[in-house]
Amino acid sequence: MYKKLLSNEFFRENPIDEISAQNFVYISLEVKEFNKLAETVVRRMTDRAEKQIKEIQEENDPDKLFKLLRGGCDTLCQEALRERVLGFEDILVPRILAAYERTLNDVFAENACRILAKCKKNHSKDILEIYQNIRSPYALSLISITLGFIGNEECIPVLYEQFQEFKKSHKNENYEQGPLIGLFKLKDRLKI
Repeated sequence: MYKKLLSNEFFRENPIDEISAQNFVYISLEVKEFNKLAETVVRRMTDRAEKQIKEIQEENDPDKLFKLLRGGCDTLCQEALRERVLGFEDILVPRILAAYERTLNDVFAENACRILAKCKKNHSKDILEIYQNIRSPYALSLISITLGFIGNEECIPVLYEQFQEFKKSHKNENYEQGPLIGLFKLKDRLKI
């Protein structure tokens, strides 16, 4: 029904910006080993994160893990943190979704969208329930990418409308890249 929105012409007229935060998040989700490879390379250059990664891997308190999602750990430890949070998916994902709606914290938004894209359970319906209430344009842009990875056809008009809205309302920003990448991923995943 919505497939006609995702024409080749649409993507020719609206190319993905290769150098954007949204594309970096997309690549980190699309290329499975990207984060681990980047983390390994950087870690070889510094040992400061080793101790914190070990602490994160051994942490069993969901409250502490949730707090770290807001930027409470070294950048080099973010992938280890996201992996550990996925081990507490049933406890932490409802909290992540509730906080995502009102977050203005970019680090939290980036971590959350990567976690939600990798959950065992598909949370696309939960995301759609909060989608229009998300306060931060950047967080809304990023969660649009997540919908591209886990959503279905009903996400197409939502992302398309958000793409158009961002193009009108945030001309000096690149927030439209999130919904655009989400649409691109849906087209690819759903073989449209």
